[in-house]
Amino acid sequence: MRDGDVRDGAGRERWQAYGDYLRGQAAQAGMGSRDMAAALGKAEGGTMASSKSHIDRIYGAQARPKPPVEFTVAFLRITSIRAGLSQQEFGRRCEEAKALLRAAIATPPPVLVVAPDGGSPAELRLERDLARVERDLERALRAEERLRYSLRDAEILLSTLFQIADALREIIVGNGVRELRALRSADAEGLARVRAETREALAHRSTGQREADRVSARMRVLEGLWDRARTEIQRLSAHPDAAHLAVTRSGPGGAVQPLAPGELFTRPALDDIAAALAKAHQVNERGEQTLQDIDRAFAESGGFLEPDDELAVLVAQTRFPDPELRYPPIARIASGWRHSDAAREAVLRLTYDPDAGVRASVANGLGDGWPGDPGVYEMHRELLGDSSVMVRLTTAKSLARTWPDDLLAFEELRSLLDDRRPHFRESAVAALAEFWPGHPEVRAALLRFVDEPGGQDEEAAKLRAYAVTALAQGWPDDPRTQECVLRSAEDPDFRVRSAVAGAVCTIWPGTPSGRDVEVRLAADQRDGVRESVVHALAEGWPGDLTARGIVMDLTGPPDGPLQFQAIRALAHGWPGDGTVRDALLLMTHDGREAMRGAVASALAEGWPGDPSAREELVRLTGDPLARQEAVAALVKGWAGDLQGREAVLRLVGDRDANVRRYTATALGGGWAGDLTARDAVLGLAGDLVPSVRGSVASAAAEGWPGDPSAGEVVRGLAGDRIRDVRQGVARALSTGWAGEPAAREALLRLARDPDATVRGAAAAALGEGWPGDPAARAALGRLAADVAPAVRRAAWEGSEKWAEATAGGGPGGS
Repeated sequence: MRDGDVRDGAGRERWQAYGDYLRGQAAQAGMGSRDMAAALGKAEGGTMASSKSHIDRIYGAQARPKPPVEFTVAFLRITSIRAGLSQQEFGRRCEEAKALLRAAIATPPPVLVVAPDGGSPAELRLERDLARVERDLERALRAEERLRYSLRDAEILLSTLFQIADALREIIVGNGVRELRALRSADAEGLARVRAETREALAHRSTGQREADRVSARMRVLEGLWDRARTEIQRLSAHPDAAHLAVTRSGPGGAVQPLAPGELFTRPALDDIAAALAKAHQVNERGEQTLQDIDRAFAESGGFLEPDDELAVLVAQTRFPDPELRYPPIARIASGWRHSDAAREAVLRLTYDPDAGVRASVANGLGDGWPGDPGVYEMHRELLGDSSVMVRLTTAKSLARTWPDDLLAFEELRSLLDDRRPHFRESAVAALAEFWPGHPEVRAALLRFVDEPGGQDEEAAKLRAYAVTALAQGWPDDPRTQECVLRSAEDPDFRVRSAVAGAVCTIWPGTPSGRDVEVRLAADQRDGVRESVVHALAEGWPGDLTARGIVMDLTGPPDGPLQFQAIRALAHGWPGDGTVRDALLLMTHDGREAMRGAVASALAEGWPGDPSAREELVRLTGDPLARQEAVAALVKGWAGDLQGREAVLRLVGDRDANVRRYTATALGGGWAGDLTARDAVLGLAGDLVPSVRGSVASAAAEGWPGDPSAGEVVRGLAGDRIRDVRQGVARALSTGWAGEPAAREALLRLARDPDATVRGAAAAALGEGWPGDPAARAALGRLAADVAPAVRRAAWEGSEKWAEATAGGGPGGS
């Protein structure tokens, strides 16, 4: 035990009784810690401690109310009002709480206990575990610092080599001029000297390039190792006790000092360049030796956190005092350790957590992580008796999802249909409609909800809107449904009227009477209602001239989202219509870039292949603000068209990297097999921007699968220094060159990449594209024991695909 821990059994029990009493009052009022903190802050004007975390600590006997009596009375006044209690009952509960408070305050002061030497086994284990966390965190921080300085040194060295290359280019060009002068003047001695210097400069240039390649390769490995060190630091820092640890950022010898550029390069003269290159070679040798040492340390330790230790950290996180920090590990434990009894027990323990949100997360996690488990089912039954409505609702939905047709879940959801809060009633009826569709009690509840009073109260209006939609979808032919829908068209809240537009389309599509209702709603003052009308007319009355006129009118001012919705609806409901097309072509000259982009997309959807539309889209490819949408439209509606291809090819050399990126993607998607388009895409493989290089791999796989030239370029990108590019290459190789030996070799190299994301992508690609291949099988077996959980998961999934393919007689199968 660390110094400063307080032990006071009787006192803590009394404060815990006080905290439990307050928690029970809040639960009865349906208020969580956050709700209570907000209510106290408003009621008392910030004069007392009322933060969410403070209230949670009061519940857990870890903090005291400030000021005690005033806090207690204010707390109970809020819960009594929310629960609808009488003044007499409020007074009685105040007296009960004050009695508990007086008993807790009257407790003698706690005694500070310092664990003696040779404490209990539990205390010793706690100290041992804390020491291990401290050691591992210190080790990870030291490794990260060492990697960071190594990367800095490598960047400086690479910058120096670039300076040398620039100086050599200047010397080589200058010598070319001197050589011509020597030839004209017949200066044989001068000519020989110039040519010798040029050969020396060219040799230095080749040497410098080799050294730069070595630095770049080393930096890729260093970046991957740094990512691993950063991940381990984050994991270890998530341990609840990590915040108390004192760690240093530098070793006893002080921080590592980076190299200074001036130490490597002075002036652009060949002798100095030769000396600088020799020194660069020495620095490279030292850097690679350092990298080997670091890499060996990582390989031997397998990282700083083993899989079992990761579970231990997640379980420790479930003990954080702040409930917000206890939510995330529940889902991670349930999804990542379904095979572990310890993980299941950790989640089951949290069913008794004081926070309702945590208990609700537990209900979800148990159902998702251990479906069919008898113990999990019994815990669901227990949680159905929870004091929190949110917990009971979540538990019932989890139970219905995991154990279909369970009557306990049905009964609980049915009971919540009478809850006084609209959002709980909506959630309950939605769950009943999902898991028991067509049930008479669901219909009866929906009919009741449609006529509930509430005016423009947001929660009540949302419930009425949901009821209108659910009735139309589940009982469209029922006379009472139709009556409710028509009556709701006059509802005072726009949300309900918007729902009516969609419901009319569901019940009376294509009928004049239904269209007339939509026309009346199109005159509504709220854009949200008119947007629903636009969608409904296009869906339910396609080709109808009256509906077309209404939607075309809504493309005009005032500006807003409604216009864009109307443009999309015209393409969906009236494709090929000449009147609509001509109106849209005029809009391509609109002054707003968003409008021109929306029109381009609509033309591709509704008028593919149309020459007039194509001409306008080709023109828009020269519009800096709308060309991306224009290019996408040409791909969608005019794939293979030569005029469209030429327009897109003009953007390959654009200065904007984003334009080059989506141009490569467009050429691969719209002009597959076209050799001119292929060459343009492959020419972007040397682009300076990583996202452009990444688009080359995916575009080549989509447009030219199996093409030898494209395959060679994509395999070359497997050595890119940027992780995202290498990850994309793994996916591209399995998509476009599955089964090819050269692609497999590139993936086997990526399977040993220092970055876990790349290794995971390589595992998935090998399982997808090389089922039955012995080398792929061996790589997947190795990756199944990888230190990163995501890589192990990808390898297991890849092995399953391999097994399925070989069992079905796929490549390499028996």
